[in-house]
Amino acid sequence: MSSNCSEISAELSLGLVGPDHAMVPLMAGLSYNCADPYAVQMAFDVGTDEPVKWMLARDLLAAALHGSTGLGDIRAWPSAASCDPDAAATAGQEILNIAMSSPYGQAQFEISARTIEVPLFTLPETTLLLTEPMRHSLLWARDDPRRPRFDAALWGDKGIERVHSEAGGWPHLVQLIAETIIDMLNQGTARHADAALMERALDKAIVSGDTVLRRLLEGECQLPGEWDYISAFRHVDRQPPPPNEAVQRSLRRRLLVVEEADGWKLRVPLMQRWLRARG
Repeated sequence: MSSNCSEISAELSLGLVGPDHAMVPLMAGLSYNCADPYAVQMAFDVGTDEPVKWMLARDLLAAALHGSTGLGDIRAWPSAASCDPDAAATAGQEILNIAMSSPYGQAQFEISARTIEVPLFTLPETTLLLTEPMRHSLLWARDDPRRPRFDAALWGDKGIERVHSEAGGWPHLVQLIAETIIDMLNQGTARHADAALMERALDKAIVSGDTVLRRLLEGECQLPGEWDYISAFRHVDRQPPPPNEAVQRSLRRRLLVVEEADGWKLRVPLMQRWLRARG
């Protein structure tokens, strides 16, 4: 993997799903540029002078690790194993499936879900999403005054910071909370979010996002004792690290915990809210 102040890139191997689900190995480049924080570029080496490039929404990739998502040209979903009948030896490995269509044809790819790293949002990226959600949309010129924008005051006093903190920077959870707040504002008479509306929105978000949150917290637990450790956060804010080092590594890889001197805590407050209400 290589990186600089504005771009992170990596090469990964993937499989093109062919006839009878036979797999054709390919190489692709995955790159993320801070100038366009909501997109990931995937470039496929198909043996020509220039690679074939597709732009994928960053939150689509993040959400697809936990459930089916996408409409139209690009769809993505997870699976427990490859669809290749000759890949029985890899059964149980988590696979990210990406289906793409264009006027020139259709293709489906398989990638090991563990090779896809979707960076968490920084606070400036969350701020940009909540105030200029269409900034990088090709439907609007960058300086078009008609491009939708939200005043930061819409989210209330320190509301953007609260949304970012509650989501732990996870892109699709930022979007889940933000969409819930907007829906509640549209259905009511308030002109901006306040502390009370924020609390109601968070309670509503764990209901509408139940499937995703359950998959993130419980569905991805593969090791003995892993779910027991996570579910203990229903009752405590911090606890000692799990004694099983494999569970420790898994929780770190899944970006679920923050390690502090007095114990481990869940990275995402929204997840703990879900655990206490619905887990």
